[in-house]
Amino acid sequence: MKRYMLSFLTIISVFCFFYTQAAFAQEERGTTQETESTIKEEANLGKVVVTATKTEVSQDKLTKSVDVIDKEDMEAAKESYLPELLDNLPGVHLNRGGGTGQYSTVQIRGVSADYTQFQYNGIPLNDAGGTSDSITFFIEDMFMSSNVGQVEVLKGTGSTLYGSRAIGGVINIIPEKPKSGLHFESRSEYGGEDQIIQTARASYGSDSYYLDFCPVVVRSVGREEDNGYTSFYYENKGFSGRVGFKLNDLTIDINSLNFLTDLQSGSSPKLDPVTSELIETEPDENSHREGILSNTGLSVSHKVMNIWDYTIKGAYTKTNRKYIYDADVDGNVGEYGGQECYGDMQHNLYFGENFIFSIGADYKYQEYHGRSPEDAYSGNYTTVKFDYDYYTTDLYSQLQCLFFDEMIMFNIGGRYVMPEAHDNTFTYDSSIAFVYKPSGTKVRSGISSGYKMPSPYQLYGQYYDSSAGILTTIGNEYLEPEKSINYEIGIDQDIQNMGRIGGAVFYTEIENRIVYISGGYNQAEGKSYSKGLELYFNSLIASLVKVDVAYTYVKGEYKDADSYEWQDVTYLPNHKVSATVSLLPLYNFTAYFRASYRSSMKFFVYYSDYSGQPEYKEDGVLTFDCNIGYKVNDNVDVWVRGENILNKEYTEGGYFMPGRQIYGGIKITM
Repeated sequence: MKRYMLSFLTIISVFCFFYTQAAFAQEERGTTQETESTIKEEANLGKVVVTATKTEVSQDKLTKSVDVIDKEDMEAAKESYLPELLDNLPGVHLNRGGGTGQYSTVQIRGVSADYTQFQYNGIPLNDAGGTSDSITFFIEDMFMSSNVGQVEVLKGTGSTLYGSRAIGGVINIIPEKPKSGLHFESRSEYGGEDQIIQTARASYGSDSYYLDFCPVVVRSVGREEDNGYTSFYYENKGFSGRVGFKLNDLTIDINSLNFLTDLQSGSSPKLDPVTSELIETEPDENSHREGILSNTGLSVSHKVMNIWDYTIKGAYTKTNRKYIYDADVDGNVGEYGGQECYGDMQHNLYFGENFIFSIGADYKYQEYHGRSPEDAYSGNYTTVKFDYDYYTTDLYSQLQCLFFDEMIMFNIGGRYVMPEAHDNTFTYDSSIAFVYKPSGTKVRSGISSGYKMPSPYQLYGQYYDSSAGILTTIGNEYLEPEKSINYEIGIDQDIQNMGRIGGAVFYTEIENRIVYISGGYNQAEGKSYSKGLELYFNSLIASLVKVDVAYTYVKGEYKDADSYEWQDVTYLPNHKVSATVSLLPLYNFTAYFRASYRSSMKFFVYYSDYSGQPEYKEDGVLTFDCNIGYKVNDNVDVWVRGENILNKEYTEGGYFMPGRQIYGGIKITM
């Protein structure tokens, strides 16, 4: 792995050296610096982010890999489904299990989706009723409301600042603050599968307070084709809201994010036992799945003096999943949910402009509950209930330093974890970057450790075993936290008059993995790892054409015991390329094109007669999307958007994906 990293770094460094030497032969230093400043402004390289350090830092001063999707990116893509935009980033992979509303996952750098921490406005989104405490179950419901300002993606372990489950990375969805005055917005889109996506926004902003309310409605009736169903009925009703007050140096912000969903249930992918071909999934008219995600957060920020400020955050999150197995039979329902209370306080001390010391503590209390029929197979729908709770308290700190006119940047931090049911543990993070300003070259590297606490379900989970007539425990109170170590080396290079190019090599290893074996959760004796390479190229050509290209190579393997053989991580393509081209406004017209390729991937799937569970290799696929927009006037925008415009037949995770989808949309602002 070290040779792999060093070889990559050497090649890129040599390229950067010769490129910059050629550039200096043509231009004087003063002209070069002026050009660099213009390029940074045009390519938006100085975006403000908060994910990496929990303090506001411009992107060019970070020592880690952080990507930002801003409002302009969202408007160019005309995409309402947030994970689809994440899929354009290097190192990020979206796996959609079918059409709208179907189970989806987001992986960062080949690490399981359960190790990605989602946040809304800096507050963790957790599912206390889920098997792994992850918000993964609700990924398919993340249709953006009109007030999303930007999305920040920290790639690589972020447990030191963000705690449990940030082994793969952190995705922070940040709402946009309302503009001054009263504003209204309505966005409607109609298209394939009789799908409707409607969002609206009403906001008011002033110097002392602001209000924001954004409802969202998504509905898809599904579609049936000659070879079967490509998607099922799905409905998502929700809203996000925000209220803020500004009192001199004190800011109070209250935000809320809510989804209420209903999805028709159906069969899972299976193989024909004779031909070994995939069998199309079929919906069940009498069963469906309902989901609730509700998160309300409070944030208080106070600048006490120039050298000291602090932030207090608190949140309440409720999740629930109801499985209605047969709507015609009363009581044939399984329900699993939970609630979480979260609190965080962070103090920041500023020693001049180049030294920031942060120290904080957070607290998380979770309750897990569930109920299911006692013996549905025999017609006994007597409810069996179970409830458990769990808490943990953490302390963390970080020091950010800039030396020698910001040519050297250094971050170091640590977190001390004090869980209720386990031994205390410690994680650390250290990263450094060197910037050669004349050429705009940044070289960075880092090492960090991470952890993931067992979820309440993994600790205390139960179900009623109808064959034995007893309540069976599958949780394990003796589970220990999963632990990881992450390495990264990267380089970023400004390309004069064009944009930026760069990449990174990475390696993440996880031990103490929690796995489901022999009817219960246990600690695996072996390890898993993910390693790979990501490259990117961003360019703004003649101020008219924006080009973004991302490539990811990743290899993941695991073994459950040291004596076992290494096995490939499932649902993970080794290669992935995404390229987008945005044509900026020309005579009120805009255009956007996207090409995406992923290589083949492997997973296990049952035969339809359950005679076995063989490994299945899914073919790679190349798809194309596009949209064309027209600005009618200052208040009205219209567009036509197409997905899978070549009508490619393919599957993701064994689920058949929809064919060509055409949508028409209109946005009205006042």
